[in-house]
Amino acid sequence: MAADSRSAVQRWSQCKIKPRAEPASSTTLLPAANEELPLRWAAVGRGGGGGLPAHGTLAGDSSLRLFGRGCRVKIAAGLVMVFLFLLQQAAAQGSPSRVAGIVGGTAYLHPAPRNRTTFHQVHWRYETSQKIAIREADGSIRYPDFRFKDRLRLFPNNTLQIRSLRKSDRGVYWLYLEEETGTEHRDSVHLVVYERVPKPTVRAEVEGGDAAHCRATLTCSVDLEEVTYEWILTQQQPPESRGSELHLSFRPGVETYVCRVSNAVSASNASLTYRHPCSWQAESSAVSVAQNTKMLLALAFLFFLLLLA
Repeated sequence: MAADSRSAVQRWSQCKIKPRAEPASSTTLLPAANEELPLRWAAVGRGGGGGLPAHGTLAGDSSLRLFGRGCRVKIAAGLVMVFLFLLQQAAAQGSPSRVAGIVGGTAYLHPAPRNRTTFHQVHWRYETSQKIAIREADGSIRYPDFRFKDRLRLFPNNTLQIRSLRKSDRGVYWLYLEEETGTEHRDSVHLVVYERVPKPTVRAEVEGGDAAHCRATLTCSVDLEEVTYEWILTQQQPPESRGSELHLSFRPGVETYVCRVSNAVSASNASLTYRHPCSWQAESSAVSVAQNTKMLLALAFLFFLLLLA
């Protein structure tokens, strides 16, 4: 893109002003026809009076076209190339790369590749505050921030390793590369730290059922934010559900429903199996089966009638 921008500038330099011939009645201060017209303002008088107008105009009149059609096309194309180049540079500087890590795990912050591999001094900062890893000009490395004590390692390619990750480590890390001349280059990496997804708690709430039909709502939950829920049927196509609840209404049969909870670094499953006529069995103790309040009251009423009998 940079080469294209330079090429566009070179094309501009080849464009020259093409003066338009003036009517005989005009009084002009333009150079002779065989002279090259410089890019500047030239005063022009009209009406045969020989005097200068109150305001200077571009040579000829205000509607004079400074450049030929071909040059105008080149300039327009060049401006587009420069604009796209500036957008690319802004995007490269304003959008840090993203790295996902898990609590207790290890993350590697890789800088963007560069043609130059050696620098006078290199250091990493956390959120542009205190330096956390420094490589001096003599090659010695220091880790001055106590928060990262014994958890950092700076590699020869300037990659920063962070061990025993904590939730508090999340944020933007900045790499500064300084040349001997004082010129400084900067990169950034956005670190996001997630907790491991625990086993979900699944729950079946029966809303009504008999030998011919069963209605129930399955729920799935974990005590964790920034997770995605998904329900999976093991014997049929998965239902259209991406939330923590699944509403069911079907004829009796044996079906297993799996709730999958995931984030960027881990996932965990729990399942519920339907049993005839309308009951549910879980794969582990991470399940609770609840009945609708109305059904519980009905059962209590039947039990009371049996006692009276």
